[in-house]
Amino acid sequence: MSTFPKLNIDIRDLTKTKKLQFVIQPEPEPPPKRVKYNRLYYAIPIVLCCFFLSYMFSTPVRKLRKIIRMSCSIANNRQICSVYGEGEYVVNANGCDSFEFNGIPFTDLMNNGNYRIPSSPDMSLHIIEPCPTIVATVDTNIMAPYKEYARKGMPYTKRVVWITDNCYDDFTLVIGQEMVFDKTPVSMIDHVKLGNITACTYESVGVSGQLIISGRGCGKPIHIYSI
Repeated sequence: MSTFPKLNIDIRDLTKTKKLQFVIQPEPEPPPKRVKYNRLYYAIPIVLCCFFLSYMFSTPVRKLRKIIRMSCSIANNRQICSVYGEGEYVVNANGCDSFEFNGIPFTDLMNNGNYRIPSSPDMSLHIIEPCPTIVATVDTNIMAPYKEYARKGMPYTKRVVWITDNCYDDFTLVIGQEMVFDKTPVSMIDHVKLGNITACTYESVGVSGQLIISGRGCGKPIHIYSI
């Protein structure tokens, strides 16, 4: 009799196929990255805040205002005044017929009974007509640093001033190729009288070029200034 142990095997188990399930585990998500801010982002608001505080609490530096008398001399029908320092010339003509200051007509310079003239590089002031009673000074306080002035010898772009004796009856004005005035009476032109002289003004856009001005009534010189 055999002693081999009896195996408890069910043959039906061998015919069954077992399904293998493969489960793919997703990789764990990496931790969120920390955004590194540039130090400049923090520095800019701090700098702006410092500027603001310094502006609010700083004491403005004020420049001492001075008005200094100029020394003047007359030669060759021209009065020349000079001074050391920087600023704006202030002239009281004392009723004189002085109409031109450093190539600028008096109509562009009137201010509360005085003439305020921009300074020149050599700090000199040239006046026509000369007058011994003129009081000329330099004011370190500049009133209108960006004002535009009509000047002698400039082509026309928007305004012209011409000054001459009161003896003229009418004027003819040509700008470039355009005749603007044709024997137009002085009474119909914008004008200002100063003693024995008259300053006429024409202002308009749409035309530019060289100026030709003539008049009837006398033959006195016509001084032309434009901008």
